[in-house]
Amino acid sequence: MTFNLQTAIKYKPLYSQHNSKNMVEDFYIPVLSNAIEYDRVCGYFSSTSLSLASRGFSKFCENPRAKMRLIAGAKLFPSDVQTILQNQNTLNNVITQKISEELEQSRESPDFEQDRLKGLAWMIKNGVLEIKIGIMLDSNGRIFSHDEAEFHHKYGIVRDSYAKTANIIHFMGSLNESRRSWLENGDSINVHRSWIPGQKEFIHAAIDEFDKLWYTNGKNLNLKVAIVPLPYAIKNNWIKYFSPIHPSTVNELHTSKINNVQQDFVLEKKNNSKWIHQDDAVKWFLTPNKANGVGLLMMATGTGKTRTALKIVQEMFDKNLIDAVVINTRERLLEQWDKEMSKGLAKWRRYSYWHNSEKKQSEMFFLNKNRGRCLMITYYFLPDVIDRIPPSRLERILLIVDEIHNIGSEQNVIKMNISENDKKYLTSDATDVPLTKPEFAGIMNQYKKFYYRLGLSATPFSDFDDERNQFIINSFMQHPVIINKTPDWKIKIIKEKKIFYFGLEDAIKKGILCPFEYIPLKYKPSVQDLEERKRVLKVWSLKVKNGEASPEAPYIMAANVLKASRNKIPVFKKYLNKCSKKILKRCIIFVQTTDYGKDICNLINGYTKDYHEFFSDDEKENLVEFGIGNLEVLITCHMISEGVDIKSVSNIVLFSSDRQQLETIQRIGRALRTDPSNPSKISKVIDFVYLEEDKSDSADKIRMEWLSYLAKIRPEGR
Repeated sequence: MTFNLQTAIKYKPLYSQHNSKNMVEDFYIPVLSNAIEYDRVCGYFSSTSLSLASRGFSKFCENPRAKMRLIAGAKLFPSDVQTILQNQNTLNNVITQKISEELEQSRESPDFEQDRLKGLAWMIKNGVLEIKIGIMLDSNGRIFSHDEAEFHHKYGIVRDSYAKTANIIHFMGSLNESRRSWLENGDSINVHRSWIPGQKEFIHAAIDEFDKLWYTNGKNLNLKVAIVPLPYAIKNNWIKYFSPIHPSTVNELHTSKINNVQQDFVLEKKNNSKWIHQDDAVKWFLTPNKANGVGLLMMATGTGKTRTALKIVQEMFDKNLIDAVVINTRERLLEQWDKEMSKGLAKWRRYSYWHNSEKKQSEMFFLNKNRGRCLMITYYFLPDVIDRIPPSRLERILLIVDEIHNIGSEQNVIKMNISENDKKYLTSDATDVPLTKPEFAGIMNQYKKFYYRLGLSATPFSDFDDERNQFIINSFMQHPVIINKTPDWKIKIIKEKKIFYFGLEDAIKKGILCPFEYIPLKYKPSVQDLEERKRVLKVWSLKVKNGEASPEAPYIMAANVLKASRNKIPVFKKYLNKCSKKILKRCIIFVQTTDYGKDICNLINGYTKDYHEFFSDDEKENLVEFGIGNLEVLITCHMISEGVDIKSVSNIVLFSSDRQQLETIQRIGRALRTDPSNPSKISKVIDFVYLEEDKSDSADKIRMEWLSYLAKIRPEGR
């Protein structure tokens, strides 16, 4: 079989949307049909980038001698970098986790992208394709997070033989390797050919650069990159997730035409009734007689709070209501927001700023007057930053507070109080509530400097602390209710749509979350446990009376005693012996303390060896191992309650569980994610309940009745 790149097509020096109706048909397929070797560097390891990098493979892989080498970047967030800095041996584990997350998310990509990923899986399995991962470094060898510097090389080198006389093509370009850039932005690629005078030297310089990258093993300070091979576990998962098919069976022309009509794919996978609640939330937030730009989304974990918020942002930019966005939450969740926006879910974002312990860029954010600015700032730093900003500069900025239940802490409430200097600015705000009304004592706070405010949480309110609840309501509700004057206030604000509500029941019925089986295991605390609970309750009640503790403190501290009761352990052992050891497959066990966790490790060691603890950032490697499937059981406290999405988790064991629905919803939510590889998934939730004879409204009884009710719900049509 003879190939000749010179005669493959009539080449243009530049290909763009303006002179090529279809780059796949006009360039990639004919060129790769005449190629025997293909070296490629793409931006990021994602379904879109890989799909784009694979164009033309349908013909390329018909050549039995075809060989491809691909280098793709990995998006590392500041916390990933910090983990690696603490232990250089974790680099491969962090890379494995990041790429695993991308592969997991790619399982929900459009069909044409999945077909191309299946073709790449075939190439990996048959040795046609080899992949390495690139990471940027500074001159001292420190790893950059992607917001500091990006591995964003994008070029390809194609040969038509392995001989020295081979014809070679080098192409480079596309400002942003994404679906949108190829379809809408009018980006372009430059083409250089070895047989054209004056271009051969340029091509050989590109070849030299690629080879230096490819043969780098680890860090290369001269190139300021680190290159690592694609981990073995990723190769296995790729082949597992995307059943290998020969690329020649993928209809490139058909899928490229499908690509060309995907103009509005950016914000949602499919416009179907399953996700219509997101559009309802956008409409609610922007409707004048409803939220009117100040509101709270109370949406169950896994129902798309982040995507809904980004839809709201896009709509507000489209309507020219805002110029910038401030996103406020924990550091780890900010990284997840950044990751979501980087998928193409924030076409408005042109300038990105961070304000955390490592970066202090808020001043630059506020000095920049251009549209499309985004500030990512943690809870801790927001009060001090906003205290210096007059409300007039915040009128066209949307504040988004994620996991809003965290802002009601006493420390944050104190920090967010309006200073005397600022009170002169605050006569009214977007809620149109005069701040001089005596019944709204405490309503004046820094959040209300923002004309537009959006709060997000699956569980925004506390069952015990109405002062905290009132603070949240005052800050993020269009027309705040007064809790102590409003009977059944939670039911009322949901029924009257003062907040937007989409709960667990709705999510399970719609098939967004999977159903679950609830298994309450009854136990009886020891005499010592009950005596200690009584003592703790007495001590902390006195502290409340003396003004030394919040009203909820006695209940929390007393509950902690029973959370640590060792009498639950033999009950669980009996369950494992008599019922099922399958509960220890893809299982997260929540405990109260690290010591209790050690006891659980000793117990389950007799049933499985695939377990580990995750109690601190020092053990983050164990979370990575669990996420990629190398561990079956993870024993932990509360650290992974928020923001973790591992779809294969099927079982939850609650040695530590709260009367408050907030914590319980966060924890069981880890197992309620639907799994594309297991469409009939029904999770299990194991709980421990102490049913006190003289208490019909005990915390355990209330939780058991509530979870038993939720466990009866099944998706519509099942």
